[in-house]
This record gives sequence, C-alpha cells and structure tokens, in this order.
Amino acid sequence: AYMGEHNGDYGVSLFGAGVGADAKNPTRHVVSTRQSGLGLPNRDFYLEARHAETKTKYQAYVADMLGMIGWTNPVEAAAQIVALEEKIAEAHWTQAESRNRDKTYNDYTIDRLAQEAPGFEWQAFYNAAGLGHVSRLVVAQNTALPKMAAVYAETPLEVLQAWQAFHTADAMAPLLSQRFSDRRWEFRDRDLQGQPEQRSREKRAISFAESALGEAAGRLYVAEYFPPEYKAKMEELVANLRLAQAERIQNLTWMGDETKAAALEKLNKFTVKIGYPDKWRDYSALQVRGDDLVGNSFRLRQWMYADRLSRLDKDVDKSEWGMTPQTVNAYYNSVN
Repeated sequence: AYMGEHNGDYGVSLFGAGVGADAKNPTRHVVSTRQSGLGLPNRDFYLEARHAETKTKYQAYVADMLGMIGWTNPVEAAAQIVALEEKIAEAHWTQAESRNRDKTYNDYTIDRLAQEAPGFEWQAFYNAAGLGHVSRLVVAQNTALPKMAAVYAETPLEVLQAWQAFHTADAMAPLLSQRFSDRRWEFRDRDLQGQPEQRSREKRAISFAESALGEAAGRLYVAEYFPPEYKAKMEELVANLRLAQAERIQNLTWMGDETKAAALEKLNKFTVKIGYPDKWRDYSALQVRGDDLVGNSFRLRQWMYADRLSRLDKDVDKSEWGMTPQTVNAYYNSVN
C-alpha cells in the first residue's frame, strides 16, 4: 500500500506505474508499469567491479541517513538494503534493453501480471495507486518483474521497511534540516556526479519553487520579457522554415514519391510551440503554505499525480507544454 500511495514520487516502490500517451495509439492515454527500486543510477553500479567504491560510499550514505532518522541498527540495516538492491539489480534489464521500444511494449492486465509475477500483491499496489480499475497495462521490462516479485516475497518485512524508510528520507532530504541536505549533496551530487560545490541555499530554493509552480512563474516572466508580438514573429519565422523544408523535400532527387508524401505528412503534423502555452496551467486546487515546506512538497506531488490520473479517459492534449517558458531549451516529443 505504501508503494502504491507514493507510486513513483519518492522512490519507495519496486515498480513504477504511470499514465502517459500510448505509443501505439498516441491520441489516448495508457497506464504503464516498469522496473524500479534502485538507489544508484542503474544495475551496473551494483554488479560491475569498476563501481565497487561508489557502492561502498552508497552503503555508508544509507547508514548515515538511517542514523539521522533514528532507525534501529542503521549500519546493519544499510548492509541489508544494499544486498536487497543487488538482488533487484540482478533482475533488472540493462539500459540498452530498456531502450528497445518493441521489447518494452507488452500488453497486460493486472490479473495476468499477478499470475506471471506472483509474490507481490499487484492488485493492492494498483488500488493504493488509484489504478485498481484499469483494464489494460503496458508493461516495459516484463521478464524482470517476476524475478523482482520473487525477491520481494523472500525479503524479511523489517528489511523492506528499512529500505522504504531510507528512500523516503533520501527523497525528502533537500527539504529537511542542513545535516540532511548536506549529507545528501555529499553523496548524490559530489561523489556520484562530481559536483565540486553545493549550490547556494537561495538557488536551491528558487529551483524548488520553479519546479513546483513553473508555469505560474513563467506567466509573470513572459509578461515582462516576451510580449505577444514577439511570439507572433517567431511563429511566422517557423512557418516559413516549414514551407522551405516542404519545398526541399519535394525537390529531393534521392527520395521516392511515396517517401516524400510520408515526409510531408509528418511535417504537417508537427505541433509547433513558441515561447509559452496558449492555455496556462490552473494551480487553484494546489494548497501552498508559507510555513510547511515538506507538506507543500507532498501536496504538490499528490496534485500532480491526481492530474495524471484524471487524463486516463481523455484524449492526449498535444498543446500541453513539457517545460516552462523560462527554460532555455527545446524538445521533440516523438509520441506526439
């Protein structure tokens, strides 16, 4: 139930379930399920000798974090947690396998998953995640899930509890007191990613606020720096680029007529997004309190998750933005 209640948001589940566009029917949403459960970036960090030092540092970090939350026997519990994650890693697909779009698209139902991967209470998990009623799932690493369910079934309850306690504290550490945020930075940013210096508290606070209310901040930003006439000019520029690209496709000598028609059809289906969305996100249902940082984080994640669940029976909104207006970047969504 705890895994389902915090599905995907604090790293406290062996399995991640989410709602997104169906890769084979991209106008509709589908529930997907994939492998999860590791505290290090991927299986290689547990199974390859070249990462032995990092794994040792990770175990020390787990012990420190458990000690700071008052867990009984934190050093022993940390060793058990890393041993559990090693078993999970052995069951995981490799990164290359997990990028294969054909192999990671497998039609399932909750009942079929329960039959093929016994030992884990799938229905209870999906019920707690608000997904117990779904009739269809797309399962990614389908052959890994039975092995992971078996690992779950054979793991003592107290080890699973310690594992969840650590991952909850680890996820929340940036929002807790300085000893938590500093210790997390030491391992996750310095040791694991090579960041030489921790960003200032002010910058971390701004990043948190932006991640929570990015479009609300973006609305203020574009009002000052990117008026509608700027957006109109850029839309005209991109429209001309598309015209030029269509002309180039039509005049290519090495491309056949059938391929040209397919290329032009794809070009016509592009949804161009410039500057900011035409419809701004509504934050009115999100409760924000000035004296409750951790509570704000919980409520934000619950609000975002409820928003994802509400899409299940709706068409995919291709006008929705995947980044904030103030983000200096660009992206291409292949499913759309």
